[in-house]
Amino acid sequence: MPPRVFFIPELLRLICENCDQATLAALALTSRHFYEPAQAILWYDLDNLGPLIRCMPDDLWRGRKLSDSWTELSFCRSIKETDWDRFRANATRVRRFGFTGDFGHTNFLLATDVYHFFHQAGVTTSLLPEVQTLTWPCFGQGGTDDVFPHISLFLSPSVQELDIAVISSQPKRCQSRVSLLPSLVSLCPNIVSFHLNVTNDMVNQNYPAQQHYYLATYPIIERWQSLQRLCITGLPGATLSDLPRLAPTLKTLEISFWASNFQESLESLPSVRKFTAMDTLIVRNCRYDFALQLIQMMGQSPLRSLVLDLDEEYCHFSPGEWQSLFRTMQVHLVHYSLEELCLDSWYPHEEDDPLEPHPLTVGLLEPLFPFKNLRKLSIAYCDSFHLDDAAIEAVAAAWVRLEYLQFREYEHSPLPVCTIRGLISIAKHCRALRHLEFAFNAAFITEDDMKLMSGVRNESLRVLNVEHSPIRDHSLVAAALSKIVPMVRFIGIPQFGDGLWKEVETLLRILATS
Repeated sequence: MPPRVFFIPELLRLICENCDQATLAALALTSRHFYEPAQAILWYDLDNLGPLIRCMPDDLWRGRKLSDSWTELSFCRSIKETDWDRFRANATRVRRFGFTGDFGHTNFLLATDVYHFFHQAGVTTSLLPEVQTLTWPCFGQGGTDDVFPHISLFLSPSVQELDIAVISSQPKRCQSRVSLLPSLVSLCPNIVSFHLNVTNDMVNQNYPAQQHYYLATYPIIERWQSLQRLCITGLPGATLSDLPRLAPTLKTLEISFWASNFQESLESLPSVRKFTAMDTLIVRNCRYDFALQLIQMMGQSPLRSLVLDLDEEYCHFSPGEWQSLFRTMQVHLVHYSLEELCLDSWYPHEEDDPLEPHPLTVGLLEPLFPFKNLRKLSIAYCDSFHLDDAAIEAVAAAWVRLEYLQFREYEHSPLPVCTIRGLISIAKHCRALRHLEFAFNAAFITEDDMKLMSGVRNESLRVLNVEHSPIRDHSLVAAALSKIVPMVRFIGIPQFGDGLWKEVETLLRILATS
């Protein structure tokens, strides 16, 4: 009989959540008391159907070794009603199904005819009746062209998060896959989060296919009344402007654009104020002019998080355009609500690029100062930052609640104009800062600098990424950092950074234990 403390369900679940697969399997076999909690965690997240198929009778399936790591599973006879018992018992425990980015522990690949056997067996309900998160096609499912239509085997009212990739090298086949999308609404009426990724080739090379895609996705968005998160590849401006009506509960919108539909989206995007419920906006591969109008369209939206991935491949932004973008944010976004702002602009410079550099200055950033509640600020700039000590002081004083600050340059300036005094200002004002990434000149630390450190001690900062910061005396720099940011344990440097910064990192750890 286990101790009474183990009869607390929350404690049992917590123990099982922190066990690896082998330990969970052992716990399930230890006693009936541990069986269900261990099994629930063991089957909660599944890459593919391989483990469930292996629960069926041995004479039903066969495995063919493809390598030391991979096994292909296939059926060698028809499925009988008596074959389902263990499959169904474990399938009801699966809550998340599909490959989400990490290689799983199963290492199974399924022959395509596996799905035909399931259809022949007369499967009319979902193979995973309690699954809540479904990613399709998922890892280990064979060729995506052949597998996509079999998504119907996994759809049910229990699905709340749906991630679909319609990927094919043949545009016509992509169109046929897109045609299946409207049926999702009736099979999965309770979707809260929907991610639809369509291959770029389909749209960039075939405008009718693009229109076909838009016509198929429009009714989906309109009929899912519980939709809160939408992540989608491209949207025409007319549909975008109508989203508050189509999805009144929408809180998070993430759009990725193709180069071919920039102009079409821009021309049909009206300047209206509608998105009053949205708190997170993420736009990938976004052109400057579209970003400007989209922010205007947000009209006093209580955005908590704004992420703009600005595409400069076709248009290099001028300082005036940057300032116009920031001023548009100042006018059209609610100041007190914005907590996270991430801007990434990339421009592919060539060695003989005739364009003049446009360093980012504090004057360009000033329109953002009214957003006093920023907790995360990340700016990846196509050129360099020209922020001296006074500018860094102004930045730190404006955003005292920052927990994450990143100034990342794609084109490094020859020598940062900021010194260790800038770091002192950040440590003094931003008491909650945990992660800092910026370049400063650490080659010279004067007596006056050391005096300014008196009384400045920030114990929140853990990670300091120094980018291309020049350095000479690693022991002096380590001594200075141990005074103002004593809890820093990791110094991040570029891949080919100065080895002296690693010496600083080592000294900081030694000083912390002395």
